[in-house]
Parts: sequence; structure tokens; C-alpha cells
Amino acid sequence: MSIDASSPTSSAQPTEPEVIVRRAGHLGHIVLNRPKALNAITPGMVDTVRAALDEWRQDDGVRTVLVSGAGERGLCAGGDIVNLHRTVTEGHPQDADHFFDIEYTMNGEIADYPKPFVAFMDGIVLGGGVGISAHGSHRIVTERTRLGMPETGIGFFPDVGGSWLLARAPAGFGTHMALTSQHVTGADALALSFADHFVPSESLGDLARALETQEAHEAITAVAVQAPAAPLFEHRRWIESPVRTPWPDGVALDLHLKSSDPWGEDDRPVAWRLAGNVAEVYEYPGDQHLFTEQGHPDFDPAATELVLARTLATLERVSG
Repeated sequence: MSIDASSPTSSAQPTEPEVIVRRAGHLGHIVLNRPKALNAITPGMVDTVRAALDEWRQDDGVRTVLVSGAGERGLCAGGDIVNLHRTVTEGHPQDADHFFDIEYTMNGEIADYPKPFVAFMDGIVLGGGVGISAHGSHRIVTERTRLGMPETGIGFFPDVGGSWLLARAPAGFGTHMALTSQHVTGADALALSFADHFVPSESLGDLARALETQEAHEAITAVAVQAPAAPLFEHRRWIESPVRTPWPDGVALDLHLKSSDPWGEDDRPVAWRLAGNVAEVYEYPGDQHLFTEQGHPDFDPAATELVLARTLATLERVSG
């Protein structure tokens, strides 16, 4: 996407703040401004965003709020895990707790915001990037969108309200995304109810300018287009099948790993990652023999089904 220096998604200068807050007409615009770090969110960024939202909530001159990301790569890759790791390993775990506290509070404030909250979910939108966008009232995806909740890949859970969103996705798809950490397209995000409108990335600059003078719905409708087919939904049978049988007894988890499976050989790693993630997170040491030391599976449908069945049974017990 080509953008000029005046574009709301233009690259940040080294001396610029981590969040740019500005007013233009009736629009309050928040730009996450750490492009070299894929706009990863820090505690200071959360404080700035919350202060702007609080100010504009009472300002009748601001009719719409917009959040976007600086740089070419995306809106936001999530929380700044490097910073969180450093604070904990240096003996300050309370700082990490504080970050999650204020970040989750910000997510709730966005969900309850009394004015149109428009999010440009262009490019990379992961973890905390979902939290700062997908709870808004007007969520825009593009042909460049790559959205995901990657937390299970590092032994965490889908936070920032991600579990709430995943639970409302069509049957099976939320579970699939949570356990595999799979990234999906903008069209998929629409089908999964993570977004509301599909706008070509080249039109985002025009839309941002239109929001300065027009109502959000009017401005978005003028540039929104029909989304392409959602690639993830081509595999509906594969994804829905594991959740058709009640948990925990008699769980039927058909991973369709044989050559006749519509996903084929190239997509087998997705199925293995699902089994591998849940085995690691729920610590089944006895199942380590199911996978090779190199991290690539010797595909055994019965073995992966066993791991998943045990995990789902565990989830049922702890949630019951």
C-alpha cells in the first residue's frame, strides 16, 4: 500500500511518540506509532489511549474515534512481550500485572464506548491488536488483514476479550482458532464476526478524511466493498467435526489426516499444531512420544485424537 507523508498510516519518525493523538474536524484519531515493533502495545501506550478516549467521551466536538497503525505492516502485533518478559525476569512481576490490568480495562472501555469507534484492521492484527480493535463498533478489514489470537502458541490463553469473541464465532471455528493460533484473512474475520466491513487498503486514507466531516456509517458505506470468499470456511467440515460430540465422553475428533482429507498434505502441520499446543499447555508428558524431537510429527491420527480428547475432557472438568 502506497501512502504519503500526510496519510494517517504513514511511517513514524524516530522522535515521534509511541501514540499520536490528533483531532481533525469531528474525528478523534489515535495512531499506534511503533512501526519497527509492529506497533506492539506498551503500558504507556495504553495510558495515552485511555486518556484520549476519556477526553473525547465528554467532547461534543468529537463524533467519531478512529484507531490505526503507523507503518506498512499492520495495526498491531499485540502486547510488547519483550518488555513484559524483561519486567518479570528482572524481578518486577507486578509491572506485568499492572499492564494486563490497564490493557483489559481499555478493551472494556472500547466495547462500551458511547461514540462510533472505527478500527482500521489492516495488515497484522494479533492478540492485543485484536483487543484494541475488534471490540469497536465499526471494524474495518482489508485484503491485507492477517488476524489471529496467537496466545496458545506461547502457553497463554486468548486474552484481551478474545475468548468472548471466539465463543461467538460459528460452531467450531472459535475453538479451532484458539487452539491452533491460526492467522486468518480479512474475509475470514468478517465471517467469524471479528469485523464488520471490508474496505480496500488503498481506500483507507480517503475513509479517514471522510470521517472528519461525515458520520461513520455514511463514510464507511461509501467505500466498503463485497468481501471475497472466506478461505477458512472452505474447510468447514474439517473444523466443525471435532465439536459435534458432547464433551467429555465419546469425543469424536476426526482430524482427517489421510490423503483423502480436503486440507491435504500441505495443511497437516495445522492439525499437528493444534494437538501439539494443547498437549504442551496441559502438560501431558506421557504423550511426548507422539511427536518427533525435531518438532515435526509422525502423523498418527489415533495419537493426536487421544491428546485432544484428554485436553477437552480436562477443559470440561475445570469449567464444570
